[in-house]
Amino acid sequence: MNDRTMILTESEARTRWCPVRIGAYAGPAAVNCLGSACAMWRWTEPLRLLCRVPDKCVPYAEPALPEPARPDGVPSSWKWTPAMDPQDDTGGVWLEPVSEAQARMRGYCGLAGKP
Repeated sequence: MNDRTMILTESEARTRWCPVRIGAYAGPAAVNCLGSACAMWRWTEPLRLLCRVPDKCVPYAEPALPEPARPDGVPSSWKWTPAMDPQDDTGGVWLEPVSEAQARMRGYCGLAGKP
């Protein structure tokens, strides 16, 4: 498998050279992959945010719930998102930021077809 057909995170891909951009060589950084900014970039999966319910369920309260104690293993960057529905017995969830979910996503250069 060559560099063009590897499945990579976008940050990993940006360290690889691009076979299309190499034709207009203007220095090493100018020929690196553009990742999702390129029309050839293909994602292997849809964006999925990770979440975790609190260790102890918090009752629904209007207009917003106080943030419960952060469970072990929940990164400090995750935000508490209160439930919007009184029927939600968790009271809310700890939600991963979109930027972290995007950094986990993997894709590939579609120029060479599917890997």
